[in-house]
Amino acid sequence: MDLIPLGEDQLERVSRFIEPLFIETYGDKVTNGPEAARAIFDRWDTVEPLKRKHASGVRYYMHAEGGKDLGLIALKKEENGVLYLDKLYIAREAQGKGLGGRLMEFAFRYGRELGCDIIATHSNADNLRAVRFYEKHGMRVAATVHRIHDGGEYDYAYLVGRIPPAS
Repeated sequence: MDLIPLGEDQLERVSRFIEPLFIETYGDKVTNGPEAARAIFDRWDTVEPLKRKHASGVRYYMHAEGGKDLGLIALKKEENGVLYLDKLYIAREAQGKGLGGRLMEFAFRYGRELGCDIIATHSNADNLRAVRFYEKHGMRVAATVHRIHDGGEYDYAYLVGRIPPAS
């Protein structure tokens, strides 16, 4: 699978890709609905917040086919040697076709190359599809925290797992 590394000058592309997926996915999973989801998106996933994440070490990779962006993964090696999966988004038309699994395999390979043996991520706890996906890939909910910000409330699930050895 070919993944395009995206630098700081391409974070607008990242934001444009995430935006409709974020609003659609989380509009019914936070209090105050799409309005709160929009505020959360604006705080986390517009260009300026993405630049701050990029400056902190988050690296973005896009999978595209036929000139269309279909999948995004963002990863960061934490100081403690944990690989943090900051984002994983799949375009609606590409869901259910194995792309998410291929992106997870990329994350595991990336983590092994960096010397990581643990992978961690987060998800809205009500996004059961995402939680089940991560569990399918060996992660487990380690903690759930109630969050309140930007006009919305929701439960945040933190998931962790071991990066499997190369096969």
